[in-house]
Amino acid sequence: MWTSKSGSAGRHGCMWNSGQSCIATKRVYIHESIYERFLRALVEFTRAHVTVGCSSVDGATMLGPIQNKMQYQKQRDLIEDCRREGCNFFLDQPLTAQEDLARQSLESGFFLWPIIVDNSPAGSPLVTEEQFGPIIPCMPFSDIEAVISAANSTSAGLSASVWGEDAKATQRIADSLDVGTVFVNGPHVQILAFHSQAIRRVE
Repeated sequence: MWTSKSGSAGRHGCMWNSGQSCIATKRVYIHESIYERFLRALVEFTRAHVTVGCSSVDGATMLGPIQNKMQYQKQRDLIEDCRREGCNFFLDQPLTAQEDLARQSLESGFFLWPIIVDNSPAGSPLVTEEQFGPIIPCMPFSDIEAVISAANSTSAGLSASVWGEDAKATQRIADSLDVGTVFVNGPHVQILAFHSQAIRRVE
């Protein structure tokens, strides 16, 4: 959740390893007062800095391929579900430019350009499931209790992050999230887990 930070603040959480990480950012709730500004910052950063390719030896490539055919197809299905639901997309033109690469995926890898989805429906699979791909659903919020409830509404409970300048508000949200690890304005905490991803710890 973001309450007052710019879109670039959490960009690596969304994009790192093409979203294929258990603690990668899977969905983003942004306060309505900064929602449009946040989206612009995230889109601008992605256009300027995120590259898709086979190698990161020189540090220039940020996103590699999706790991296997089944997972790649899941990403495509999620994208099509969003299109059918009438969602607005940012960066969909680069995705179109990647279609020739996608058609060659069996030979060259399962590549996807990152997609930012504007105001994703709360019940869509993209929001309720872990996509493990570079598709980022963004949703505005105004009421803290409502967004905490939304954040706690899935079976996943590994990690979450809260970004903001109001220390009391960020701590209140962090304390209310039903997850093992909450990052507050940074990733510097021990990783635990709840729900279907939990490993029981006995003290």
